[in-house]
Amino acid sequence: MSTEDHATSAPAGAAVTRRLPPGGAALLATLIVAPLLLWNLGAYALWDDEANTGIFAANVWKTGDTNAFDGTNIIAFRGGLELAGIKNRAYPPLQYFYAAPFLGLLGRNALAARLPFALAGLAGFFLWGWWLLRDTPNWFFTALMAGFTLGNVSLFLYLRQSRYYALAFALALAFVYLYLHRARSRRHRILLAASGVALLACHYLTWGATMVCLAVDYLLFERRRQRDSWRQIAFFLASQAVGLCAVVGVFFPFGRKVTPYVPASWWHDKLVLFWWNLRDLNATECFWLPLLALAAVVALVRRDVWLGRAVVALVVFAFVASVLSPQPVGWAAFSDIRYMSTTLPLTIFLSARTLWLGARLDRPSPIRGAAALAVAAFLAFTNAANVQTRRLIGGPGSDDPVRSTILTWLGELVSPQRSSYVEASAWLTRNLRPGSNVFSLPEFSLYPLMFHAPQHHYMWQFWQYQRADYPMLQPFNFRFLETPDAIVAFGSEVGPARGLVQQLERLGVRYEAVDLGVAGPDATRPELFWHRFRTVPPSPGDDTWIFRRVMR
Repeated sequence: MSTEDHATSAPAGAAVTRRLPPGGAALLATLIVAPLLLWNLGAYALWDDEANTGIFAANVWKTGDTNAFDGTNIIAFRGGLELAGIKNRAYPPLQYFYAAPFLGLLGRNALAARLPFALAGLAGFFLWGWWLLRDTPNWFFTALMAGFTLGNVSLFLYLRQSRYYALAFALALAFVYLYLHRARSRRHRILLAASGVALLACHYLTWGATMVCLAVDYLLFERRRQRDSWRQIAFFLASQAVGLCAVVGVFFPFGRKVTPYVPASWWHDKLVLFWWNLRDLNATECFWLPLLALAAVVALVRRDVWLGRAVVALVVFAFVASVLSPQPVGWAAFSDIRYMSTTLPLTIFLSARTLWLGARLDRPSPIRGAAALAVAAFLAFTNAANVQTRRLIGGPGSDDPVRSTILTWLGELVSPQRSSYVEASAWLTRNLRPGSNVFSLPEFSLYPLMFHAPQHHYMWQFWQYQRADYPMLQPFNFRFLETPDAIVAFGSEVGPARGLVQQLERLGVRYEAVDLGVAGPDATRPELFWHRFRTVPPSPGDDTWIFRRVMR
């Protein structure tokens, strides 16, 4: 929202006298939020995608490039899908280069891997708070925004991960702010172009969806408020084109088939995924989905352009994300909702402005204000509305109880759950000599172990026919060329691991089984349907076992 347009939407009497300037108040709010992003940040091991980021960042610090090979181990997701030779040339590099100094200076640990992204999240919060406090003259709206933000556990979980989410969050906020204030100076326009290129180097899908949202918003709304000259439009487009050539020309994602899935109807799959992107915002408690329809009605009735723009932006982003997503829809039951994480400030704005305008709080009333705040507290600090909606429209996590998710998560912050990756890595470090061969199931669990116990050899990421492509690699990297000294199995993969052990024992190798007594793999991802908030005693189907080779 712009300063000028929003300020005129409330009467002069609605302005709140502030004791602090917007910058000071935003800094204070950021300091209040900081413990939610920093407390026990290194308590859990990195999960698979985080470990990918951490390993590449550590290698960037050592080599200056996104090398997958550190001289001993190589990170080769799906047989080297992201590699060109021994370098990552598929995914945008900003997150790796950004995190590299932290891992290089603070050591190879979970705190060092997550800290840069938590700090990016805090920078985003400061910008968001400063913008809100500077441009919003209404106390009720500010309170509604604060409530929906503090109650959004998914937002805080995303910003605590060693992944691009927090960088995209901060860069997208900066990009939108600069877009709406680009007319103020030439510097604003230059920074707008630069933030767009930075977002491209952070995450391709987020950049693509954001650019389509910008184009739609400009054509439908913004050019009526502030029309750019053709020269200004050409400068912005040229800057993005140059960035696209520079970044994608090196880190080229196309022509790499993520899965062998072939849809019966491409459009059907994309429309299904579009619906899932919206539906699963509700399932992960990012947004109560009925508010989207209510927001459209309120925008029409109250003739509020900003609320209408927000509705259009969320729908367009969800659609473009579905088009750009590589997710094999026919093999899935829900969306890769992490691709929608950048929209969480938008969903919070939608929720707050819908209640603010719906209760007519632009003309302040203590009674209507108290009612709106009560509704906001119910929606933000309990998941009752999300649970009931999920039962009607579907979505992952259908067995989740009605709860205050924020209180449940605060309990986890104070008392973290046990981590199977932490305990398995520690066991490998204590009980195996450096250079031992380790295989792990499921295969993505190899990367947390590789990050936290890098002294061992992590096996069988390539097929034997790939040896000619990787002559620098030792034989243990290729399937079945060497024998594991330890096989680590998490959860449902214990059964297949036992089958592998039986096959090896027929060849004369012997193993002893060790039960770690912890459920696995870790359930610490930011998606709520994949997140546990407390330690769950392991059942026979989700225990963690290590099969150690017995030398005679």
